[in-house]
Amino acid sequence: MRYDEVLRQFDDAVFLDSVYGYAYRRCSDRFSAEDLCMDIICQALKAASRTPDIVHFHAFFWTVAHRVYADFSKNRKRAAAWTAPDERASLTAQAWENPMEEFVEQQERQDQLNDVTRRIAFLSKMYRDVMVMYYIDEASVADIASALHISANVVKQRLFLARKKLKKMKEAKPVQPDMTLKPMELLLVGNGQPGGNDPRNKLDRAFSKNLVYLCRKQPHSAQELSEKLNVPLPYVEEEIDIQIKGENGTYGMLTKAGDGKVVANAVILDAAEAKEGEAFYIKHMDALCQSLKAWLASQGEAIMSFPFLSQQDDLRFILWGLIADIERKFTKAVDQCLADEHFQNVTQVKRPFYVCGFAVPQDQPVAYDCFYGCDGVNEELKDYDLHGYKRIYITNIYGRRIRKHFGCGLSIFTDSPLLMTIRAIGGLDIASLTDDEKEVAAKAIACGYLRKHEGILSPNIIVYHHDHRQAFYDLKSGLEEPLKAIAKTLADEMAPFLKATLPKHLLHEYAGINQVFNMRLRHELIERSIEADLLTVPKNTLCGEGVVLEVG
Repeated sequence: MRYDEVLRQFDDAVFLDSVYGYAYRRCSDRFSAEDLCMDIICQALKAASRTPDIVHFHAFFWTVAHRVYADFSKNRKRAAAWTAPDERASLTAQAWENPMEEFVEQQERQDQLNDVTRRIAFLSKMYRDVMVMYYIDEASVADIASALHISANVVKQRLFLARKKLKKMKEAKPVQPDMTLKPMELLLVGNGQPGGNDPRNKLDRAFSKNLVYLCRKQPHSAQELSEKLNVPLPYVEEEIDIQIKGENGTYGMLTKAGDGKVVANAVILDAAEAKEGEAFYIKHMDALCQSLKAWLASQGEAIMSFPFLSQQDDLRFILWGLIADIERKFTKAVDQCLADEHFQNVTQVKRPFYVCGFAVPQDQPVAYDCFYGCDGVNEELKDYDLHGYKRIYITNIYGRRIRKHFGCGLSIFTDSPLLMTIRAIGGLDIASLTDDEKEVAAKAIACGYLRKHEGILSPNIIVYHHDHRQAFYDLKSGLEEPLKAIAKTLADEMAPFLKATLPKHLLHEYAGINQVFNMRLRHELIERSIEADLLTVPKNTLCGEGVVLEVG
């Protein structure tokens, strides 16, 4: 076998995996494993260049590997005898850097060896990923194989090496019983424009959540986090870097706190703290519902006379389209009272998007159906119109009683039932539709977008013209003063609790954590309004209630 043929052997991913595996199970950390692996390859190539014809490559290679490891072990023991612990890493790196540079210079194989180096570094990460995914995220062998694009046998091989390594670590240093990974679920609320700015997109693993949770109030170093989670330091350092950068590189769930430590960059409370904050809102629910009832009694006639583009004959149905904005008005009034009277000396951080929330153990599941969301889509058409309209804005609320129609990322042109609903504004004769269009219309009726009466289709949701946008929002103007009065009382009661609970470095996030406290407010307001007969009871979970369409 000639030298060029020897070099091509390292293009074999399976062979390279076995070389790294050999090094990995003989070293205390991934950095040493990478060093040993490259040293073996370097020495094998140097030996191959001096051997004109190699008959049995694998016998030749593994003979070299055993000799290199024997030298590596001797050097490691010798270095351990006189080298300070914090100096060993740099000396280990020097041990192979100089011979490699010399070899590359002599053989002029820089490109080939750089490629091998890159692949070994990537292989090192794959070994770490297997350990994290299996031992921390509790993924199955099949799922790991699929995620890393390797075979199940390769996954098992790497797990076998990982188990041996973990067993050696455990024998060397007993783990304290209170220092271990505890599954933790973070329930985080987002506010603003999430596109490309949402740090939650980097927080999808159990390991990530536990790491951030530990830093929620006090700064920690990577070493401290490694010990508390019983996770090797390299994995912790890598995860810290991911959580500092977040999705956009500037806003992550962690931030640097000085002295090599990191701390949470968003407010994360314990479930008990969130429950205590939520109680401030629950306490005032009856007063809020009474104000809503009084407002409807005085403004009901004006609301019913609004120039809707869809037939509206039930004030309770119309309130579904207003309830989300009413709740927002109330919570904004609370925010304003907090800012003006209790946090006037605190400057809020301006971001396009921010998150906050609370944590609960995974064995204490949260009733997610007690939360209502509200998503909207805004489309402005420049070069053409859609059934006579050039501006489309649509929102929908969703929760326990109402299923979600669409999210913020919806493209209106991919939603055929919605397009049919826009077309039906003003009435649409069923007889004018093709068979395919009738099928779309049937879907629109089934999801509550359309109603059918005497062969005519019309919107079954709230629709109004863009010219009347301000007038639609003004329908709630009579509620402002009653809402402000309740909001002030609530803010005065809640402010001392906020100041005592928020970490000092996140005091400026008081408005965000207030949003966590009122997460169930919309659900409570809806349920109590239904009990008071102020809202219709949806006949189906996928219905027209809560959908508002603006066209122009």
